[in-house]
Amino acid sequence: MTAISGWAWLSSMRWLRVFRNRDGLVVFWQNIFINLSTFIFATVLVRLFQPAELSMANSVLGLFLVGNIAIAVIQITTTKLIIRHGSLPDELWKTAVRLGWASSLVVIALFPFWQLYLGWSLLMVLCIAPAIGLLFPLAVRRGALLGRKDYTGYAKSQLVDNVVRLLGLPLAVLFGPAGVAALISVSVLAALLLTPHFAVVKQLTFRVRSLMTAGMSIVLFSITYTVDLILVQYALPPVEAARYGVVNLVGKVPLALGAMVALYFLPIMIAYNEAGRPQAAWKAAAKALLIASGGLVVCIGFLALFGPILVSIVFGTTYEVLGPQLALAVLPFGLLALSGVLLNYFVAVDNRLHTLPLVIFVVFQVTGLLVMHGSYRQVLSYLLVITLVLYVVYMVMFISKKASKK
Repeated sequence: MTAISGWAWLSSMRWLRVFRNRDGLVVFWQNIFINLSTFIFATVLVRLFQPAELSMANSVLGLFLVGNIAIAVIQITTTKLIIRHGSLPDELWKTAVRLGWASSLVVIALFPFWQLYLGWSLLMVLCIAPAIGLLFPLAVRRGALLGRKDYTGYAKSQLVDNVVRLLGLPLAVLFGPAGVAALISVSVLAALLLTPHFAVVKQLTFRVRSLMTAGMSIVLFSITYTVDLILVQYALPPVEAARYGVVNLVGKVPLALGAMVALYFLPIMIAYNEAGRPQAAWKAAAKALLIASGGLVVCIGFLALFGPILVSIVFGTTYEVLGPQLALAVLPFGLLALSGVLLNYFVAVDNRLHTLPLVIFVVFQVTGLLVMHGSYRQVLSYLLVITLVLYVVYMVMFISKKASKK
């Protein structure tokens, strides 16, 4: 097979059509820019901060990411309501605002915990609390954009967040971890103000319990996604925690790829399920899984070849020890990304059986990270084992779902 005929064969494959339409390209390039800007932001922090400050800044980012992914509960609920009814219930918006206020107050009330275990100052807590609260109404607006398949509008909302964060980097230079926390709040506020707000309908029925039903697995997955950055600040010495933070940063690349693919396919799977076409929803999920798996293989191959050079140039000599192991080190994050794609499918088709394996996984993850006080290698080895188990369980459930629909 010649190179030209081989490319023609690949281009004819149906699963690649996602990159040949306008929406697919918008999602693709939006995520390329967002992840690149996030990588630049985190890399600058690595260069600016000493290991102790870096691990503290990473724990702030970890808390923000927990909130950022946890509010996907509201985002997915909003997307479903838009697809079903074409409009938003007034009660959903009010619930999001109430949850936002409550979350900010909880973050502030937990100041003794943040100070005792993570070494945060009161200023850091007061700076990050608004960001957590603003995420909830922002999720409603972004979920409405996804429900309408307005990927361009969704991309603009994400870009505002990231551009403001990049432009505000001098805050981090001047005020350290507290500046990072303040910068996050400013960027979220800018995104909220510039994201379109759709008209709400008071007559449309909405039950808060539907948030709990649809969202428990998303909340749990958000814990698996980000709690490690917080716990290693407590469990590991500063140098080891900083090294783990660098590995986590690189590992966010396959995680972001999985999130990008899941984001594109989620409204499609929901629409198929709502139309009574579960088989089509399953095929869309299989396509998403195939694309995410291909991206993971490319990431690991690139890091295997260029990992040492990447670490030396980007992160400096302090972290050169990570270079040769980087490809294997990001594997747990890649497996978690693939599990996330499958989880989005289970949520889209209202399959609740997937929650139990996730609960068990979270218990083992948090417990393991709390008792490990050795090195970043020990943490990564443990995460590799438990993420592999979760992925295998989800794959068995996914394949059995296919068999049950025949």
